[in-house]
Amino acid sequence: CAVDDRGGDRFSDEDDVPGSVSDRVWADMRTMSDALSRHMDGERRGRIMRSGLQVAIVGVPNAGKSTLLNAMAGSDRAIVSPEPGTTRDVVEARLDLGGHLVVLADTAGLRDEAGTVEGEGIRRAIQRAAEADLVLHVSETGLFEMPQLPDGLAVWTVRTKADLTVDGARPVQAADY
Repeated sequence: CAVDDRGGDRFSDEDDVPGSVSDRVWADMRTMSDALSRHMDGERRGRIMRSGLQVAIVGVPNAGKSTLLNAMAGSDRAIVSPEPGTTRDVVEARLDLGGHLVVLADTAGLRDEAGTVEGEGIRRAIQRAAEADLVLHVSETGLFEMPQLPDGLAVWTVRTKADLTVDGARPVQAADY
């Protein structure tokens, strides 16, 4: 393989192919690439129609992930407790939202310090988020730092517990922590 004067690779048997032929081949390749991309997008839409939109709820422990899942499901699917680290396995709820299937997944709270079992729950939470069509990143403080999540995810930030008050006087603020 040699390098042509434009900086690209050139194969030894290309010298007898006129430029117009290779231009058509590259145009056909771009057309094929575009068609494959459209097909893959269609496959994703088809998967969502069959299996539902996969939504992962993530955040630090006690951010309101399980409460949000229960509220959206209209039932007590996940345990809600003031004790951090209650959710360790992924808890799912299948919802019908306007005739569309949505699979909502409550995950373990993401934090650095965790025991072996909770650490496995955190690993599963990150994996579920990475595979989700949409990630709901919840925070009761309005701070949404989450360095453990992979880049490139579709993430919506959701402020939770805004209805709670400190001493009945005002809504909880990040400065209260």
